Amino acid sequence: YTPSPGAGYLAQSSLKIVQYTYCQLPVVAPNFVAHARPNVIAYGTGPAERTPVKAFAHAIKFDRRTIDKAGALSWTEVIDKMMSLASNKRTQPVTGRKISAQ
Repeated sequence: YTPSPGAGYLAQSSLKIVQYTYCQLPVVAPNFVAHARPNVIAYGTGPAERTPVKAFAHAIKFDRRTIDKAGALSWTEVIDKMMSLASNKRTQPVTGRKISAQ
């Protein structure tokens, strides 16, 4: 990830972060991406920030059992939502949240 205006969206849209969360794995990412989930361990380049090496050391010790994967859908759930949206001709995005009837 490259820091740039609006790059913070990566924290919400990154399939890799969602997949790691679903597998209850920690993620090491730059600080501008890391605010989205507690299992994303930030590193930065400033003198007061965690270095990438220290972030990886923290990730190795991270208690994976604490990672909440409730918001990460399985592939079966993704397909079920896609089929439901297609059959109802809805155009809402597929997310980990329940789809409200409109």
